[in-house]
Amino acid sequence: MLEFTVDHPDIEKTDAERRATAHADLARWLGGDHTSNNHRR
Repeated sequence: MLEFTVDHPDIEKTDAERRATAHADLARWLGGDHTSNNHRR
């Protein structure tokens, strides 16, 4: 099996969003809230 991937054209925006909320997202997850932080899917 072989999988090819490519970054989305807006990867810089996505990266900045994830970096800005990383600590809060982890704290939320560890606190029991396992909802997805991926709002694009």
